[in-house]
Amino acid sequence: MILGCLLVASCQRKAPNYGPSEAEVKIDRLGKLRNEIAALTPPRGCQKVSECKAHPLGYNRCGGPRQFVVYCSQGVDGEALQRKSDELHKLEEEEAKSQGEPPPCKKAVEPQVELVDGSCRSK
Repeated sequence: MILGCLLVASCQRKAPNYGPSEAEVKIDRLGKLRNEIAALTPPRGCQKVSECKAHPLGYNRCGGPRQFVVYCSQGVDGEALQRKSDELHKLEEEEAKSQGEPPPCKKAVEPQVELVDGSCRSK
């Protein structure tokens, strides 16, 4: 009888929940940040090319950003964009430094912007 109770009790234990790994959490956060930045930087809505901007994004081991995003600055929360950009840079830098052999070095060049049919884009 005691053995039977012990067997039943041992079968009712739940498997430990280890959750996502640190790497999975970081990858998920990077993806969410990129989506949030994309939502903050719409290319449409400008009337003048002077309203079009190129914002630096990410970490580049060569210095400077990994890339630039071209967007219409009308109605954009610049402070929120900068906070998210800073967080993205930090996470990408941590990720790059945790990797083994770095890829070849290539600097991102800030694009010239143009306005075509109300949409900002790089030339």
